[in-house]
Amino acid sequence: MVILFHNFYKLGNVPIFMSYESKLNQLRTNIRELDSKIVNLLKERLELAVEIGKIKSELKLPVKNFQVEKEVIQRARLLSEQSGLDPDFMENIMSLTINASVNKQLQEVKSTPVLLEDSQRVLVVGGLGKMGDWLLGFFQSSGYIVHVADIKVREEDDTHFKTLPNDQNYDYIFIATPLDRLGEDLKNAARSFPDSIIIEIGSLKSHLIDAIAEVIKSGGKVVSIHPMFGADVVNLSGRKLIICTNGLPEEERMTEALFSDTTVEISHLRLNEHDKYILYTLGLSHLINLLMGDVLQSSEYDFPSLRRVAGTTFDKQMLTTLEVFSENPYLYYSIQHLNKFRRNLFFEMQDSLNRLMFAIEGDEPSEFIELMEQGRMFLLGEN
Repeated sequence: MVILFHNFYKLGNVPIFMSYESKLNQLRTNIRELDSKIVNLLKERLELAVEIGKIKSELKLPVKNFQVEKEVIQRARLLSEQSGLDPDFMENIMSLTINASVNKQLQEVKSTPVLLEDSQRVLVVGGLGKMGDWLLGFFQSSGYIVHVADIKVREEDDTHFKTLPNDQNYDYIFIATPLDRLGEDLKNAARSFPDSIIIEIGSLKSHLIDAIAEVIKSGGKVVSIHPMFGADVVNLSGRKLIICTNGLPEEERMTEALFSDTTVEISHLRLNEHDKYILYTLGLSHLINLLMGDVLQSSEYDFPSLRRVAGTTFDKQMLTTLEVFSENPYLYYSIQHLNKFRRNLFFEMQDSLNRLMFAIEGDEPSEFIELMEQGRMFLLGEN
C-alpha cells in the first residue's frame, strides 16, 4: 500500500518520516497530554487556594481580596502580551479561575474577617435585596463594618435593623431599595445621617433628580452610581460601574475610591444624561428581549418545537431572553416605566421597524443592503 503526502516531522530533536495522517494523530495526542497537564495544574491551583483560605481564616482575613485579584489579572494580561497571546482571552481564563478559587475557599473555609477599630462603617438600606446583599458581601469581604436596614429584617440585632438606626454613625450609606422608593429613602437617610455620604444605586436617575437636589441644597451629600452588572457577579473583571457627576467632586472621588482596588471599569456621566444613555443600553436591550419572548409565546408553536429546528443565532439570543424573563417583573416594569424618555424609544423603534419592513418588502435589495451597511459601520465605529 502506498501512503501519499509524506513529510518529515520532528519529535524532539529526532526527525521522523511519517504520513500527514500519522502526524495529525501525534499532534492530537500531544494536545490531549497538554489538556491533562492543564487540568492537573488547575486542580493544584485550587488546592493552593484552599490552603491560602485556611491561613486567611486563621488570620481573620476576608476571603476575597480585590487588590490581589486585580494584580493577578494585570499580570496575566502582561504575560499573555509577552507570549504573543490575546490578553482578553487570558483575562477571561483568569477571571473564571479566580471565581472557582473564591468559591472553593467559601465552600471549605469559614472565615470571619477581623474588623479594625478604624474600619470604615457602611449601612446598606435594602440590604436583604439582591443588589443590597451583593453590596453587603462586597464591603464585608473588604474589611468594612457593615450594617443592614431593611423592612424585611425578621429579628433585629446589633447589625440588622428594620428601620434606620438612630444610635449609629456611618461613613457611607448605600440605598439599594426599589426604584419607586429610592427618592424618599435617600432623603430619609440624609436627614438621619447628615454627615454621611449617601450613595444610591438606582438603574434610573431622572425621577430622583428633584430629591437629590433637595438633599444637596440642605447640605447633604448624595452620589449616584449604577452598577452595570447583576447580583450574581463574583469577579468584577470586565464589569462596568457608572458614577454620575452632579457637582460634588470630592464625594464622587471618595465613592470611586471604594472600588479602586477592583478591576471594575468606571465611567462617568452627568446625572441628567444618565437615563438618555440607559434608554438604549438597558431599556432597548430589555425591550428587544421582551418583544422576542412575547412574539414567540404568541406563535402557534411551543418552545421545544422551535428549539429543535433553531440555529446558533436563535440559541444565543434565547440565553439572554431567558435571563430577562427570569428576572423580577416589577423591576423590569420600573426600568421601562420610570424612564421619562421611553416614548422616544417607542417612536424610534416604530420608525426602524417601518424602514425594515419597507426594505424587506421592496423588490430590490439596495435599501436593505444600505440599512445593514449603515448599521455595520455604526457598530464598528466607522461612521
